Amino acid sequence: MEQQEQLVEGLNDLIQIHNDRINTYRKIHSDLNDFDSDIERICQRIVRQSELHLSQLVDLVDQLHSNLVKTHGKAYRIWLKLKGIYMDKDRVSILNSFDFNEEAAEKAYDYAVAEIEAPDDIKTVLRRQQCSLKITHDIIKEFNDREFMVVSN
Repeated sequence: MEQQEQLVEGLNDLIQIHNDRINTYRKIHSDLNDFDSDIERICQRIVRQSELHLSQLVDLVDQLHSNLVKTHGKAYRIWLKLKGIYMDKDRVSILNSFDFNEEAAEKAYDYAVAEIEAPDDIKTVLRRQQCSLKITHDIIKEFNDREFMVVSN
């Protein structure tokens, strides 16, 4: 596969990951109870973050003038393999699914940044997004730790 095709496939994978994040966190947000305003804020933050990243990635693909058919490459398969499935509606389950999903997104970005050959300007965007995801994941981990302390006391 040609370098540009691999690059576009990788960018399309990240686009799909952000589409999945948006849908997942909107679904969780719609299922929340009124007393879960803190979790609601996290959902809103993640949706806004993914919308911004999605917009940037779509712009990059457009700049590459790609007419490639969108397929799922390795970064997206990493995401699918690792992401948590949201099923239970209790706080601990929701927060655990956040942690799993954000870890999966980070791993997909780790792969994309390390393995996909791209011009420096694109790598810069990917690294910036990767850093943003890590900050969000750190917030979620800290939130989970506080929640665990409340539950265990």
